Amino acid sequence: MDNIFVRYIKFPNKVPAATILDDDGDYNVYINTEICPEKQKFALKHELSHIENNHFYDEKPLDDDEYEADSDAELNVKISKSLLSLVHWEGFTRARKRPAAKRKRRTHPGYTVNA
Repeated sequence: MDNIFVRYIKFPNKVPAATILDDDGDYNVYINTEICPEKQKFALKHELSHIENNHFYDEKPLDDDEYEADSDAELNVKISKSLLSLVHWEGFTRARKRPAAKRKRRTHPGYTVNA
């Protein structure tokens, strides 16, 4: 775990947030700009809980990891200072549509993120 980059993005749906682990081992956290600030704060806590609890590498079922992250966020479990020191605020980014040739499924809107 090297760095955590937090960006705000307008998602095409009501997904509150998503975290993507990149090839460099950095975490890219995307928070939806279309939800209220209170939900954005909860979503950030939820995503940081996934990182702190090592959910990207554990063998537990996804439902267990989601329950733990939700519980941590709801209970305001403090995120460690060592983890917070890795957070870089990247601001706002835009979603862009992929060219039609790169779409994998016709039912998927085909959005990617400009990093």
